Amino acid sequence: MQTSVKQIKMILYRLGEAGNFLSRLFALSDQTQFLWIQGTCNCTPNNHSLAEKLKYYWYFPEKINLWMRDAHLTPTGFHLCKTHYDYWETNPIVVSCAHYENIIIGSHGPRKTVNGVSITIPQKYFFVRTTDDLYNMLRRNVGLDVPSKLENVIKVQNEIAEIAEIDYIDLDMLIAEETFETEYHRVCTSMGLAPIDTELALSFLVNWKQYRVDKPQQK
Repeated sequence: MQTSVKQIKMILYRLGEAGNFLSRLFALSDQTQFLWIQGTCNCTPNNHSLAEKLKYYWYFPEKINLWMRDAHLTPTGFHLCKTHYDYWETNPIVVSCAHYENIIIGSHGPRKTVNGVSITIPQKYFFVRTTDDLYNMLRRNVGLDVPSKLENVIKVQNEIAEIAEIDYIDLDMLIAEETFETEYHRVCTSMGLAPIDTELALSFLVNWKQYRVDKPQQK
């Protein structure tokens, strides 16, 4: 199938490091593909508007009983590249996320595969920068007490940097309301995205924080 995807902005993160939230936040831009395939009740977005994206991306407390299951109802960008998704989606940019453990770097030039899907379109990677205190707290808040199996994050980042662009997202700055706007706009610029209204983006952050940062011990 001919894909309409023109660019992928891939967020690399360690388990528990907010990849799900970050991909949704930056996918709110009207230049990005809608992270949707089919709802559990066969629902379909009415259009590609910001209001519809917020409806599908928002974190509803009554729907999150088990965070690791219920909050991950959007597909990954690489999955979208090999499904029926492109029959209705025309926006040029996919914002997605993947654990480092799921990234396989090709050995022949810039070709890369993720979960068995070969991608030959332009890609830019972003790794999540966090302090140890924040990272450990986020893991505790979803009951992830077992250390990450990833042995060498820097090695993977360096391998990607040899064949593709790579930048970072400072999660500590992003979730602090006084520095949110600065980091949000910096990353949007690096992704080539038009940011949404700052107050609306901030409300999306606050919605997520109350279940993953401010409220401890979500399962």
